[in-house]
Amino acid sequence: MSKLFTKTLSVILVAAMLFSCVIANAVTPEETELVPSAEAYQYLWDQGFPHEVVETLSAENIMEIYNGQYELESVSFSYGILTDGDSIRYEINQNGDIVMDSENRTQFNALLKDKAKVRNILHEKFAASTNEESIALTVADLSANMKNLKPVDSVIRILTNFYGMITVLNITTSLETMIKKKMIYSWNWNYNPSLKLLDQYAVAWEDHFAYLPNTVSSYYCATHSPSGASQELSVNYPQGYFMFIPNCSMGIKANLLPVIVSGNQQYTPTKHRGNIQGNIVKYIPSAQVGEQNAVNVLGKYYHKTIDASDGAITVSVPPSITITFSNRYEESPNTTAVFYYYN
Repeated sequence: MSKLFTKTLSVILVAAMLFSCVIANAVTPEETELVPSAEAYQYLWDQGFPHEVVETLSAENIMEIYNGQYELESVSFSYGILTDGDSIRYEINQNGDIVMDSENRTQFNALLKDKAKVRNILHEKFAASTNEESIALTVADLSANMKNLKPVDSVIRILTNFYGMITVLNITTSLETMIKKKMIYSWNWNYNPSLKLLDQYAVAWEDHFAYLPNTVSSYYCATHSPSGASQELSVNYPQGYFMFIPNCSMGIKANLLPVIVSGNQQYTPTKHRGNIQGNIVKYIPSAQVGEQNAVNVLGKYYHKTIDASDGAITVSVPPSITITFSNRYEESPNTTAVFYYYN
């Protein structure tokens, strides 16, 4: 890999306009909605798509993957507990055990002492399948399970409410000197934050793959789990306002919906999910065709918790994502992935 990627290239993304400005374009029950075919869903299952990824894809995303016969190359996950005042991150090792550093372990222990917050996390995560009495019993069980390590790991899994995902698909081309991939950063947040300001999320990569602007889009869905009501927003570039760094990253600023409108009813969301996705491409010399190079990818979500000026996402290569005014945001775990020139 070129020595260029050992140097850090810090660039601040240009401020983007509100994602919520396209709320007027949200699908309503009276409009004709694109519904993916059964064959399209079956193609995703046959490719090995996890359910967690599929539910963060728009109908347009699904049909594009099916119609283009894109091949699933890799899916990577990250896990965490994200609230208005908490950003607790951990990793899962090859044995399936939780690995959490001392700083995040301290934050987690502090969270468990706040039974009202724990109750709220559980209520929104399991809103469709549990009642208040069972949630109260679960909170009591969590306190009792703090006496030894392994139950604590189980408690961490129970309270985990944020999942980040990077999905990479290979796109077959007619040119052997062209490497083309679809890059998707998805997130799924089983929580309804009290503040719904401008959140931001982005995905970054190395090795000078260029994004193709006319393929870039963002999808968002808010859900009220008990009723099943949901509301979707989709933005396709250039209609939306995205944040780009050439050959390096794409991102967006996004408002979470405070209310779901379904018919004559209004519901408070219990779950938010979405993605930013686009195709990336690189041309290589004929002499390098067939060389198997690895490319690192990073995705991150920032939830704004203070009503003040927006921060600006900063991307460095090799991939690193940070944000200015970081004290105004809770950040998700890093979602990392590796893809290869040839899958």
